[in-house]
Amino acid sequence: MDTDDMALLSPSVVPRLGWLTLVVMDALISSRFIPFCPHCPSSVAVSHMANESRPCPCDIGDKFDYGGRGEEVQVEHIKAYVCKPPASTDKAVIVIHDIFGWELPNTRYIADMLATNGYIATCPDFFVGQEAWKLSNDWATFDDWLKTRSAGKIDKEVDVILKYLKEQCGAKKIGVVGFCWGGAAVQHLMLKNPHLQAGVSLYGVIKFFADMSSFLHPTFFIFGEKDELIPLQQHSSMANSSAVAAAAAGTAAPTMLEELLEITAQSLVRTEVAEHYEVIRELGRGKYGHVMLVTHRQRGTPMALKLLPKASTKLHTFLYEYCVALSLATHPAIISMFGIAIESSQYYGFLYEPALHKDLISIIKPRDGIPEPAAKQCAKQLVSALEFIHSRGLVYRDIKPENVLLFDPDCRRIKLTDFGLTRPKGTKLKLVAGVIPYTAPELSNTADAQGVPIDTSLDAWAFGVLLFCLLTGYFPWEQSLPDDPFFEDFMQWQETGLEEDLPRHWKRLTAEAALMLRSLLALDPAKRCPVSGVLHYVDCPWRLEDGNSEEAAVKP
Repeated sequence: MDTDDMALLSPSVVPRLGWLTLVVMDALISSRFIPFCPHCPSSVAVSHMANESRPCPCDIGDKFDYGGRGEEVQVEHIKAYVCKPPASTDKAVIVIHDIFGWELPNTRYIADMLATNGYIATCPDFFVGQEAWKLSNDWATFDDWLKTRSAGKIDKEVDVILKYLKEQCGAKKIGVVGFCWGGAAVQHLMLKNPHLQAGVSLYGVIKFFADMSSFLHPTFFIFGEKDELIPLQQHSSMANSSAVAAAAAGTAAPTMLEELLEITAQSLVRTEVAEHYEVIRELGRGKYGHVMLVTHRQRGTPMALKLLPKASTKLHTFLYEYCVALSLATHPAIISMFGIAIESSQYYGFLYEPALHKDLISIIKPRDGIPEPAAKQCAKQLVSALEFIHSRGLVYRDIKPENVLLFDPDCRRIKLTDFGLTRPKGTKLKLVAGVIPYTAPELSNTADAQGVPIDTSLDAWAFGVLLFCLLTGYFPWEQSLPDDPFFEDFMQWQETGLEEDLPRHWKRLTAEAALMLRSLLALDPAKRCPVSGVLHYVDCPWRLEDGNSEEAAVKP
């Protein structure tokens, strides 16, 4: 697996995790439980650790009395702790223990939290019967002890566990999480094992390892906990807690984003771009910043680097866009993130996967659009991405061709990007400055000084405008205001629904396509169909072969 395909997670850096998504964030952030180990590098800043006063940071009090909710099983020659969720699932996580071994209660506690959140979780004995390190051991003997327990030599054991998860537990999507010794193992496995879709590495290097290259590994992060560890009794009620229920319903997104903003601000990497990245060329430039194609100087990984000038960008604005993108990057039709945010002397920036085939606007032909099969490919993927965003309690608010990136020339793989305008549902917005064709009429002419609470109908409207552009090569109007003649014609047709009132530049569309767009573009937000309504029409023709309108509205 290439390093740029890796999936990672941390409280300070939360890039895409594919299927291992916000529920793990809930387990490792909202639950505020991160195990610590005394052999982490001395250079690690731990001044904020809640348990720093204890002799050993792993000495977490009542967690040593934690009995666990799973069971021990024998998997061929390996013992393993396994905890399963109440409902069946095809997703599993392998928890790799630290030097203190697979029986350490706080390691099993992580497995139980993952199971509580819907994953098959297993913590195997990767020492395979060899004695784990004990707090009473003489640290002078640690080097010799470690030589016989290499984190990079557990491939055979992992293969056994993968076979067990697939054949005995029905797992199809499998990730791995580890801390310290286990974190180093995660880094090794994510580079070597193609069957692992996600990797979470906590403290993936220890000071006794001579090889410090793990610091540069994309799954590595360091985190100093500020809050007290959650009490033992909280775990037993976790499955029914309001926090978990809210996260499942998507209503916890604003709170989680604010917490992520605060943590990311504390861990922002301060560096100059040229120190770690070689700039290849510019990929795009907009009103607020520009995007460069860069490669990592040591790994050679190609990446897109979005740079926002500090002179015109507030730190909170940058962090908000970055954290929203991170929290949504698990979806296949949303841009994937590398989980790296930087601050240089002149810019804020973050890294994501590069789209070398540009964006939708680059392939829309004026007065023509794009081929109907490509338009339908776009529509299906965008529906999926928008539904995912909406399920997280957010409204995207910036649907336009420039924000749909292409990964092939035929739109078989596209991704949504740019989340600077994304806001939680219910956020009140006042009259939008500079009304554009995608602006819904309720925001174009509102006189409400308090603003209009936003909802997903705004995205439905903009999505309808985008589909019209793809099918015709024109905007349907310049702005959604009554004094726009094209919009006035459209309003007349919306009111009557009569074929003779269909605007001239809509007549290249089939009756089914016109009905689809009429539903998305309902003047009353309450009557707009959700974006998923488009899926009912994908098997119908959308464009008339001989349809033509030389008097259509505005070129996109």
